[in-house]
Amino acid sequence: AIRQVRSTYGVAPSARVSAEIACTDDSKRAILESTQALIENMARASVSLAKAKSDTAQAARLVVGADIDITMPLSGLIDIAAERARLEKDIARTDKEIAFIEKKLANDKFVARAPAAVVEKERARLADETERRARLVEALGALE
Repeated sequence: AIRQVRSTYGVAPSARVSAEIACTDDSKRAILESTQALIENMARASVSLAKAKSDTAQAARLVVGADIDITMPLSGLIDIAAERARLEKDIARTDKEIAFIEKKLANDKFVARAPAAVVEKERARLADETERRARLVEALGALE
């Protein structure tokens, strides 16, 4: 995700950036800690790991799954208006996904005929997408 932001906004590959990875899940954070040097090398970034995300003004907040956020300070790196547009596009895409899943789960025939595991998987997807949307809206607010 850090490399994606660098590429999207044309940050020079030789430039070192800083990023914070916030992960609420202890097991995932342990994996991130054990691979931190690799992440820093591949992303050409100084990475700090945190349990909770910080409120950095004018920063790109990338939502990677339901429990991992990456925050990169944007000052001097990217166009704030373009980042705002990207977040709005992601919110719209997430809204479509939520509507699709809700429609599927509202279909009595689907719920009755599909195996319980499939229905439960769709409910979990709905919860993840709803959480993702909330984080994207929060990230958009951070750019204000």
